[in-house]
Amino acid sequence: MKVRSYNCKDEELPLIGKYLSESLKRDLKGFTALSPRFDENYALQFDEKVRTCADFVPSESESVTLKVITSRMHETIRSMSAPVSKLSIYLKLAKAAAPLSAADFGVTKLLQKIRIKEVDSLLRQLRTVTDNIHTYHTALTQHGMPATIPKQLLDAAESIDADRRTLFEINGVRQELLKRNMDKMNDLYEAIKEIARMGKKLHRKTNPERANDYVFRELLDRVRGTVTDGAD
Repeated sequence: MKVRSYNCKDEELPLIGKYLSESLKRDLKGFTALSPRFDENYALQFDEKVRTCADFVPSESESVTLKVITSRMHETIRSMSAPVSKLSIYLKLAKAAAPLSAADFGVTKLLQKIRIKEVDSLLRQLRTVTDNIHTYHTALTQHGMPATIPKQLLDAAESIDADRRTLFEINGVRQELLKRNMDKMNDLYEAIKEIARMGKKLHRKTNPERANDYVFRELLDRVRGTVTDGAD
């Protein structure tokens, strides 16, 4: 497997390439004056590299889908906090018939997993808690635990697991595609570095503001929607 040679996120690299392509086309005459290698054909080939690599990373709509699923999963996890906290109250009330502390029952650790949203270990811990609810169900209901609590936890477990599997499937397909085409991603990065180096050379003394259009950090900040002073 090829090792990635760039430090930004995979989906950010083609976007950086798009910004750089715009600057290259704008300044192509200056590039050609520096070296005839940087001609229209070079610019077209760079555009093709950008388009090719854009197909290896999540599209904007796919990224939105991933964010929606992740947000929904995190909201489901947060919604568990109230019923799990109430469960600890009923454990105290039923301590004679259900002689387990909140820690032994699994409630304490489950609340920790809810806080940090550690999905895989949360689901394992949730299974422990729901198994214990089943074991001590009679004692807990006799001391006031409503039927809604175990149902809420079981529904949450089902929803979280479904979202986790969907995310895994989507990301897995993309990761496999990236793995097979990492040489093309690295090649795009090398082209980006070359154009950035020549662009800074072209403008550094005569037009420092335009030179910033070729600073990788500046381009990355644009992609991320941030503004910094941006030194290379």
